[in-house]
Amino acid sequence: VQWVPGSDVVVAQSRQKLCVWYSIEAPDRVTVHEVKGDIEEIERSNGRTFVVVDEGINTVEYELDEALINFGSCLDRRQFAHAVDILEELPLTPETEAMWRQLADVATEE
Repeated sequence: VQWVPGSDVVVAQSRQKLCVWYSIEAPDRVTVHEVKGDIEEIERSNGRTFVVVDEGINTVEYELDEALINFGSCLDRRQFAHAVDILEELPLTPETEAMWRQLADVATEE
């Protein structure tokens, strides 16, 4: 289990599955990718975040959703309007649905 650097996103591996929790507030909402090796590292650079997987002969990069990663940073900085802008551009998925709820909860606490 690893945190994506500078975010509240968690990445873990279970056998041949790469699991990503974009919202730790909703542990039942997980994005799963099939992989054929072991996670080596998580890299963030040039506006991209990706998980490096060693597949033996090859190294493969699995790109993560930067918009979903940035959403958590907006909440931490209390930039609610920017968080709304990010979510409005994304399709409604279990992950984004959980994020809408999280945004509503945090905004109503303010």
